[in-house]
Amino acid sequence: MRRAAPRRVERGTSRSMRGTPRLASRAVAEEAAPQTQLEQLWAGDFGDDYVDRNFEAERGRERFWRELLGRLELADALEVGCNVGGNLRWVAEAVGPERTHGVDLNRKALSVLEERVPGVSATHARASELPFADASFDMVFTMGVLIHQSSEQLPTVMAEVVRCSRR
Repeated sequence: MRRAAPRRVERGTSRSMRGTPRLASRAVAEEAAPQTQLEQLWAGDFGDDYVDRNFEAERGRERFWRELLGRLELADALEVGCNVGGNLRWVAEAVGPERTHGVDLNRKALSVLEERVPGVSATHARASELPFADASFDMVFTMGVLIHQSSEQLPTVMAEVVRCSRR
């Protein structure tokens, strides 16, 4: 079953955007809440170094993703904290790159993702403020991101993952 592309929403306004997905303006995103120290760390040089170490992240994940995605009927998917696409590569093969979305704080990671998995939507955004309408995706997941959330931030991030999922 094919569904329309998820609508991205501007945080801080009640109006959703229709048509071609766009990012919320930087000013709106920054007004919502200042970046935490951890977000600054992952968005900066530390995160860039992590990108450099993760070029082979997809190795060993193929079997897991093929088995999982073979059991699910998905129209689209979002990974929160996608880095260079070590998971999204396999998701894009199953649902199509035009219906595969990744969010990350690190711009270098998103650039690498766009090169490695052409057609995937790579969005610069915070896990605590996902720029998508409610129930936008059949599957929203994250791997290795929750452990980096503070105890204060974790409930918000989890709520955002649930909010964006249709299932």
